[in-house]
Amino acid sequence: MNPLQARRFAQAQGLRAKTDTVDAKMLAVMGDVFALEPDNPAAKIQHYLKELRAFRAGLIKDRTGIICRLKTQTLSITRRQSKARLAQVDKEIREINAEVDRLISSRDMLAHSVKIPRSIPGIGASCASTILIEMPEIGSEAGGQLDWSGPNDASIWTVARQIIHSGWSKNSEGCPLHAGLVGDATQPRLQG
Repeated sequence: MNPLQARRFAQAQGLRAKTDTVDAKMLAVMGDVFALEPDNPAAKIQHYLKELRAFRAGLIKDRTGIICRLKTQTLSITRRQSKARLAQVDKEIREINAEVDRLISSRDMLAHSVKIPRSIPGIGASCASTILIEMPEIGSEAGGQLDWSGPNDASIWTVARQIIHSGWSKNSEGCPLHAGLVGDATQPRLQG
């Protein structure tokens, strides 16, 4: 259930208070009115993918820190050890990426779903898998197909706006196209 839609439903019902009790009652009413079915719990593979994504994000931060330190280091020993650590972090990132790819490829639905964002020029494997991990409903049977063609209710541009407003963007540093998603979601489309 979309939290914004739930809040708007409550406001339409005249509920201004936001307490757990009021929210619970309102969500129950909304579920009845719209005949909502509960989502299936996330599969174990989704938990594994989220753990890998979080670990990769930490490695990316480590890598950025090492690169920044290298720019200011003058001693040969510190530069040598930083370069060795950078090589180790790069190896670990490749291993994590390979495991993410293996897990995604092991499930037909995930393998199909990751092709959706990959079909957009400029979105690579890491960004596509990050999007899929954070928004598993993309391409799922329950969530329906997402339209990546241009602005409409089910487009990537709408999803990007939701990402920005939902706070997911704080966790998407591992997505190399993060700035592109933010820019595309906040700027009108250019006509060529």
